[in-house]
Amino acid sequence: MAGLRTLVSVLLVCISYHAITAAHTLAPRDKEDKSGKFSYQCGNSIATVSQMPNIQTCMDFRQLFPIHAAQKNISIPIQSWLAGMCAAKDCPDEGLKAALAELSNGCAAELKNNSPHAGALFSLFTYYKDIKSDYCKNTKKLDFCQPGLVGTVDKLQETKRPFLTVSAQAYCNECNKKSKAETPNPPTKRSEPKKNGSLKVCRGSDLDEKRIQISLPALKEKSEAPAKPEESD
Repeated sequence: MAGLRTLVSVLLVCISYHAITAAHTLAPRDKEDKSGKFSYQCGNSIATVSQMPNIQTCMDFRQLFPIHAAQKNISIPIQSWLAGMCAAKDCPDEGLKAALAELSNGCAAELKNNSPHAGALFSLFTYYKDIKSDYCKNTKKLDFCQPGLVGTVDKLQETKRPFLTVSAQAYCNECNKKSKAETPNPPTKRSEPKKNGSLKVCRGSDLDEKRIQISLPALKEKSEAPAKPEESD
């Protein structure tokens, strides 16, 4: 329990500052505490959910931290989290309902304002059963560099799939290499828009300070229409 508290504490700090800048405990935060980007109510609600006995293991909270901390790639930590969650016993319905109710209440302002981090965690509980039934098969084959997976919170909510927040640096390190390897040389007219659209988030500097939202890939057998690539600037 103590180890999980520490990991979730660091996760909250990582989410709030996009870097590990301090060590926090999951004790209730004072209303005057302005140290993080979460409201004190939301931070406490996330801490409460993380310590729910019937949620800790089945959601594999420990492996959510490496996803936020990753800088080299996104696939390895996401696949590791999925593997752990898929191997765990299913979360009970009452546990999922309690977690969603806690987040809906404590993070109401963040969810209303489409906060990426609160929205991502909320989506994991909302679509937990879909993850277990669909994404536990061929986890290693999931392609997180597909065009159209990166987007704003409201755009990703429309996909009806769970999403995560990741480092832009980690995404670009992995997906830039993959895009270059898969793009014809010289590139064809058909390949250029796909490349530019999927990797426009990699333009600019300070990628290590930037966070992006990425949904889990659409499964072929359940995708009636392909996801639209991002529009290039």
